[in-house]
Amino acid sequence: MVPSPSPPIQAEQVKDKRLAWMGVELRALGSELAQANGVSHLTDNGASGALVADVYLGSPAEGAGITPGLILLDLQADDNPQPLKVKVSADDSGFMSSLLDRLGEEDMQGEIVLPRPWPPANNSVTRLLTDWGIGAHYRARFFYNGGTITKDLIVAPSPPHYDSAASYRSEVLGLSVRDLTYEVRRHFQRTEDDPGVIISQVDPDGRAAAAGLQLYEVVSHVNGQAVATVKGFERLIANQRQLRLFIQRMARSRLVRIDLSQPWPEPASDTEP
Repeated sequence: MVPSPSPPIQAEQVKDKRLAWMGVELRALGSELAQANGVSHLTDNGASGALVADVYLGSPAEGAGITPGLILLDLQADDNPQPLKVKVSADDSGFMSSLLDRLGEEDMQGEIVLPRPWPPANNSVTRLLTDWGIGAHYRARFFYNGGTITKDLIVAPSPPHYDSAASYRSEVLGLSVRDLTYEVRRHFQRTEDDPGVIISQVDPDGRAAAAGLQLYEVVSHVNGQAVATVKGFERLIANQRQLRLFIQRMARSRLVRIDLSQPWPEPASDTEP
């Protein structure tokens, strides 16, 4: 049964710059993966097509019965005469070595910028769906068990993602945090009920850096109290002289103590007197 489409909403009309989503993590094929899955003849030997590596709970893909292991071949909107082949880059896939094993790159200010260890929400497929408009009907064709199957879907807005998540900056700590979003929770294997905010920036000369806090670590508790949102984090650190932060990264955790009772020195100037 084909879902009843709502009137399409163009991407620029969508408030808070939501992206569309299908709710899948996609992995670029390449020739070896295409040959292993017997789909070289439909993907130009892996130049197009993408492996469904995971499906998010509650997503349009899950509702349509899309499962990991399918090969996404092409997408076609109602007003498109021809289906569009899916092409996913390695950057879109987000399949990289662990963040702990990666060296950072320097940004223009000389600070270390670490790559995000989860796949980006804004990839070639979500951009295409966003351009088609929220509420538009489209068909996704997959390779499965030696043949092809087609799924009918409606372009749906994604839940908040990392780049659109609520954030808070603490000048006294010298760090910024963001709410946990669906792709971040999946990467860190955290459920909707698990508390935490994720560290999105650490000033190299601030208290947080001096205490050993790092980018993309999760703060789950402040002074023994669970923190679920950035607003909660802001409230729990306000007017405190001492902080005990419970920090988690995957299966590892530690307690970090930060003294706020004493003034923090200003960063040294790079200019000579």
